[in-house]
Amino acid sequence: LEASFKLTDTGTFVRAGFTISSSGIKSTPVGRLGDFSHLNIDQLEILEDLGSGECGSVRLAKHMPSGKLLALKQISVADRGQRHQLLNELRVLCGLQHVNLLPMFDAFYRDGALFLALKYKDAGSLEHLLRMHKANVARSQQQQQQQQ
Repeated sequence: LEASFKLTDTGTFVRAGFTISSSGIKSTPVGRLGDFSHLNIDQLEILEDLGSGECGSVRLAKHMPSGKLLALKQISVADRGQRHQLLNELRVLCGLQHVNLLPMFDAFYRDGALFLALKYKDAGSLEHLLRMHKANVARSQQQQQQQQ
């Protein structure tokens, strides 16, 4: 692993102002709107794979104490490109709250990977949503042309 980040003896990931352990986010370089959830990664049961991409995989997980479902995104910290994209995503998720962004409950570091605990939305992948949007736009344009 490159020396562009630090792993402490206690298994804590430290980089660019973020400090993340197996028990969650300890510090961020950006102002956080609200508190983190104080979830514990050991309280999460992995149910199924939701998808994967260039930067990792996303799984459906269940928070056992509450029964709530969440999306658990797993990203390796060994790859510099993935780590860079992850840090950008963390900055956005920690510093913004917006109706079009899935809220992040917490993040964890374990076994060479960072896990982002995100709100689960059963709407399909972003790729699927974009295809549907393009199809709807094309259909709307076609209807407008037919009306002219």
